[in-house]
Amino acid sequence: MADLATKFEGFESMMKQVLDKITGLETWRSTAEEATGRLLAQSDRMAERLLRLETTTPPPPPPPPPRPFTAPPQPPSRWINLFDLNVAPQQEMRPSASTWERPHGHRIANHHRDDGACSVESHAQTGVP
Repeated sequence: MADLATKFEGFESMMKQVLDKITGLETWRSTAEEATGRLLAQSDRMAERLLRLETTTPPPPPPPPPRPFTAPPQPPSRWINLFDLNVAPQQEMRPSASTWERPHGHRIANHHRDDGACSVESHAQTGVP
């Protein structure tokens, strides 16, 4: 019987260890479930916030800055640079060119040509020596 009592005490000690471990696991499980619940709640809040940010329209861009004030252009002076090719002279300042000053036939002088009485001549072809 003493042998049986010793075995029973050993069995009781092992059962106590198992119960302690199960109690520790139960405590850990409740802590893990609580932490998981908090993480799920935070992820739900973040998903809602992200959805709100994606669906809202962005604010309009700011208006462009005002342009600085520039003075109006000054009227041209009375003095005209005669060498400035971008300024055309006024019509009343220069008289139009006379007929002998105007170009005739692209300025090719053709008054020195002989009339030749409208003769047609042919040139004889010569061979290469």
